[in-house]
Amino acid sequence: MLNGKSIFSWNIPAVAGGDPDGFTQYLLDHNFEGVCLKCADGTRVQVPSPYSPWPDWGDNIRPELVYTLKAAGIKVYFWQFVYGFNPLGEVDVASLQIDNFKPDGYIWNVEGSFDSKLNAVENARILSEGLRNIYPDLDQGLCWWALPKSPETGTEWHPIKVAEEFLKVVNVGMPMMYWQGRGASAAVSYLNRSLSVWRDFTDVPLIPIGRAYNGDGGYADGPGIEAFSTQVFSRAESDGIIGNSWYSLDKARLNPYWMEALYNAPMFNVNEAPEVPLEERVAAVEAAIQLHSVKLVDLERRVTALEDDNTLPDPEPPIEPGYVKVEITNSHKPQYFSEWDKSCGENNRGKPTFLPKDHLPKMRSGEVYECFNMLAWSCHDDPNTPEIFGAGMAPHYRIATGEYAGSFIRANSSRIIK
Repeated sequence: MLNGKSIFSWNIPAVAGGDPDGFTQYLLDHNFEGVCLKCADGTRVQVPSPYSPWPDWGDNIRPELVYTLKAAGIKVYFWQFVYGFNPLGEVDVASLQIDNFKPDGYIWNVEGSFDSKLNAVENARILSEGLRNIYPDLDQGLCWWALPKSPETGTEWHPIKVAEEFLKVVNVGMPMMYWQGRGASAAVSYLNRSLSVWRDFTDVPLIPIGRAYNGDGGYADGPGIEAFSTQVFSRAESDGIIGNSWYSLDKARLNPYWMEALYNAPMFNVNEAPEVPLEERVAAVEAAIQLHSVKLVDLERRVTALEDDNTLPDPEPPIEPGYVKVEITNSHKPQYFSEWDKSCGENNRGKPTFLPKDHLPKMRSGEVYECFNMLAWSCHDDPNTPEIFGAGMAPHYRIATGEYAGSFIRANSSRIIK
């Protein structure tokens, strides 16, 4: 559920070098109950810019971090900046990231590049309903303008119909209340004006996002942060506020006065660290192994190192390659093949080459295919040193027979029937 005291993070390695324990402890040390991690930009999985200090980091979010945060009782929310050029593609990448990491909530970051499209209202429906159809129990949030219209004259500055379409489906509104000017008075005034506007067109629960950066005509400071957070908390019951978030951790961590003010900001619902079942701990280690292309034979050592009492059962042996029948069960969209690079050369290590979707055939819900189980597939000469296919992704299956032999389908969109 989207709620509580949280902060937005753009680049994971900006804090503690991306170390899961260090990142988590930093949030705990500043009394955060949740964190919003950037998982996607448009139709692409989020990676730090090649011009950033972390050009070789790769995918922004890693399984070890998500597991460590959840184990510490910190809620993990994902956010995606959307453009509306290809809303179905944006839903696809959201689905991929949710399947891989199981976040506690999902946030659409909607700004001018989305609002300006002539079909923005329809795009809003495609995104929100598309995700709801796949994940009916996952909370969605709308991160949008603090002042879409003038509180004084009612002049509309941003298309409220876009927000209203999202708000037919999403659970929480998250107005970006990045106040103009500086200081306590500016922060509280902006909060009050924004709440009056939002409550004029929606009654959904709200999580105001406060300023923890400089720019766009405003400045963060300790008094402004403290006054904003105190006022948000005091108005929670009367205005349907269920949390307070901040943008952004990347900037705030550089200013000890801001971080002290954020530490003092009220908490909404203190979360005790849950008891994580043994099966989930094992699954987290397996996900980490996939991400780094570690051999399956290394699993026992890594799981054992995770536990102090060394009471885990022996891991399951690797699945042997073999033919299975798979029924496509994902009904919200056709599933696309990916093309296998059959050269299996020294450089590509047998990894798949993905072709543009319009060049690939489709499999549809209800169809059954005979596939080759790829979990233990190896491109090495030694069959006893298998590699996990698709690091960081769901298992894939290779079509074994017929016109599309050699192509692949994601397993989490299918059901194995033999």
